[in-house]
Amino acid sequence: HGAGGAASGGVVATQGPPPLLWWQCYPGDGTEGGMREQRRDGGQTVVSSLALQMFLYFNCYFFPFWWACHIVMLDLKYFYLSTYYRITLTALIVVMTLVEVARLYLGYLGNLQEKVPALAGSWLLSLLLQAPMLLFHLCNPHLILLPVEWATGLLYLAFIVTEIVLSIRALRRLASQLEERFHLAHLHLHQERAEGETA
Repeated sequence: HGAGGAASGGVVATQGPPPLLWWQCYPGDGTEGGMREQRRDGGQTVVSSLALQMFLYFNCYFFPFWWACHIVMLDLKYFYLSTYYRITLTALIVVMTLVEVARLYLGYLGNLQEKVPALAGSWLLSLLLQAPMLLFHLCNPHLILLPVEWATGLLYLAFIVTEIVLSIRALRRLASQLEERFHLAHLHLHQERAEGETA
């Protein structure tokens, strides 16, 4: 009788609260899998990439570590660099920091709120700016890379490449979902017009 009462009231007890880590990086329900799908109050399906959100979450914690390591290494090797590469490396770190803040913000906004322009902007910043600048930093022998810079740089590059791939998949899924919603909206509109004409 208790289970029937719960079902009739529209509330079904399934699992306890999700783990803290899950809740912080992915506010929402405890659904597992590569994609999260649930129903809004209006009946619309919510589609967001769990894998992308996890990578963006850990990227937010890794980037300050990467930034601190490169600032310390820049201070250590500053006088061993030529004037041109001192300016280049300093400007590179500044620009990469600004781009990373914008990239992660747009990634969070686009994925969690299902905004295709924001997620596309994050993907473009990753592909056209952040990845090329990081590759320039890793492949330029005149910058005198130290072992710590190699280790953190390669890990950072792995984050970016993975997020580029996952962003493409998420964008395709979001675009498909938006197209489906568009057709459903038109279908409902035609149905309402037909009902109004028959009435």
